[in-house]
Amino acid sequence: MSRFLPTALAVVLSVAGQQGQAGTPVSVTADGWTVTADAETGLLSIMHDNLGTVMEKVQLNLQGVHALRALKGWTATKTGSKQLLLRTSDPPTSWRIDWDKDWLKISSTSTSRLWSQRCQLPRSALSLD
Repeated sequence: MSRFLPTALAVVLSVAGQQGQAGTPVSVTADGWTVTADAETGLLSIMHDNLGTVMEKVQLNLQGVHALRALKGWTATKTGSKQLLLRTSDPPTSWRIDWDKDWLKISSTSTSRLWSQRCQLPRSALSLD
């Protein structure tokens, strides 16, 4: 019986949820989607097998009075086979990402939630009238 204990413990730990700590991005892949949250950089990436990169290096924010307020103190936890839970400590918020084959949903506990992403455009794409 004692030789089965390490195997049973390993199975329980892997099912209990994967939590990202600083320097360890959490990535969940299911139904063609790959969602990755990097707690150290505070960035989120979403990819799809057929669509390619959907969102990359996305920063979660709250709308402040005059500007966006970046969220700090991330933790990322795999809470299901198709679910990722993000929590921030400054300010305290929770974000949940759920998906299935044909859809992806991002929910938050804050009503002033926003996400932002920096994009590089070639100079030719800018209209300088």
